[in-house]
Amino acid sequence: MLTKSNTRSFSDSPAYTEVAPVFERIKGVANKAFIKKIDAIYVFDIEGEGRWHLDLKNGEGSIGEGDPVSKADVTIILKKDVFLKIFNRELKPQTAFMDGEVKLSGDLSKILSLQDMMKTHRHN
Repeated sequence: MLTKSNTRSFSDSPAYTEVAPVFERIKGVANKAFIKKIDAIYVFDIEGEGRWHLDLKNGEGSIGEGDPVSKADVTIILKKDVFLKIFNRELKPQTAFMDGEVKLSGDLSKILSLQDMMKTHRHN
């Protein structure tokens, strides 16, 4: 008899429960080639967690709390639970946006680069 597994189907890694480890993971996959490919600066304004940046445009890049040194190309405003659900692959970014759970401003063409980055981040 077949039994259902309680493991997550997309990954053996545990689900993220806090914001900081997500950005630490992104630091682990961000290299010069990756930064050159993305060529954008993102700010995540996460309710209750403050602002976090991904500078995937300048030099060696910069990832962490607070605003980036240079102006952001895209600002993403969302709640912590939505942010974590997206990075845990429990919620598609497009669905969150269409449902009004994510607000975007800036160069929206850079969102596709961010989505590619998130896919790379989740599969490594």
